[in-house]
Amino acid sequence: GNGDTHLNIGRWSNNNSAPMFTFTKSRNGTIGSQTIIQDDDSCGTIAWAVDDGNDYTSYIALVEAEVDGTPGQDDTPGRLLFKTTADGAAGSTERMRIDSSGKVGIGTTDPSYTLTVEGQSEFENSFFILRA
Repeated sequence: GNGDTHLNIGRWSNNNSAPMFTFTKSRNGTIGSQTIIQDDDSCGTIAWAVDDGNDYTSYIALVEAEVDGTPGQDDTPGRLLFKTTADGAAGSTERMRIDSSGKVGIGTTDPSYTLTVEGQSEFENSFFILRA
């Protein structure tokens, strides 16, 4: 029922601050101790898991945050990955990323321009790159 399918994060304060949902990542195994994260570390994932008739470990989509470069004190570059699962597949595949420089890649994990789209065109049997 509706009572067990809802999550609300709110903030009631007389200012312009919004509520926040935070993932925290450290390479140290002790809470409160610090060990710097490393390039390509996964730092948080939002996953949509579904009942596939066997269990709840099948994901139809994921949004994941990763470290995107060499981190340092007060210097933590990041990227966002958007993944979906194709029909007949058991795992999700990256479909789009926003990297630490603000470049968006659709169909590529290494966008060269502000917007890079790579893939097979539906209108002709060729590959294309849209450069903006």
